[in-house]
Amino acid sequence: MRTVPVDDFLPTLRQMVSTPLPIQMKDAIVKSAIRFCRKTGVVFTERTIFQVYRGQTIKTVSASAVNRQAGGTLKASSESRVSSNGVELVVGRDFESLGMDELYFLRDMDDVTIGCAVEPVPGAKELPAKLHDDWVYGVCAGAASFLYSQPSMMNGDMHGYYEREFIEQTRHAARWRLETQPQISRPTRKRSFF
Repeated sequence: MRTVPVDDFLPTLRQMVSTPLPIQMKDAIVKSAIRFCRKTGVVFTERTIFQVYRGQTIKTVSASAVNRQAGGTLKASSESRVSSNGVELVVGRDFESLGMDELYFLRDMDDVTIGCAVEPVPGAKELPAKLHDDWVYGVCAGAASFLYSQPSMMNGDMHGYYEREFIEQTRHAARWRLETQPQISRPTRKRSFF
C-alpha cells in the first residue's frame, strides 16, 4: 500500500486554517484521518495465507506485508471478513476474533483470505495515499474542525462549517465504498424450532 507523508496534507489545511503551528496541524491531520477511516472504511486491505493450522493466531494487519511497506503505521479498524477457498468462515465455528487485529483459528484450512478496513495509528508520520489522492479535502476539513474547537483558536462558526464539510465527505466516501466494493451476501441459516 502506497503511503504519503503527513506534510503533503498541509497545503490544503493551510488554506482552511492559517494560525496554528505545523506540529498541531500534523496531529490534527492524523486524528482526522483516523476518524475518516473509521467512519468510511475506504482504505481496505486483503491478505491471503496459503495454510492456517488449528490453534494458530494470525495478526490481520500489524504483521502483514502491507503494514511493513507502510512503515508499521496501520492497524485494523473493522471486523475482518474471513474466507477459505471462497467460502465465508463463521466466527465461533471456524475462528475466534481475539481483537480487531487478531484471529485465532479453530481448525486447519487452506487458502484463507482475510480482508478488513485499516486506519493509521496515532502519531503516524505517513498516511495511506488513497486519503491524499481522493479524500484530501475531507481529511483536512476534519482537521480544521478539530483545530477550530481548540481553546487557543476557538471559533464556533468555522468549527461547525468544517465539521459539516467533514461529515458530508465521510458520507460521500462511505457511499462510494458501498457502491464500488463487492458485497458479501450472507446465506440464511436453516434453523429448526421445536
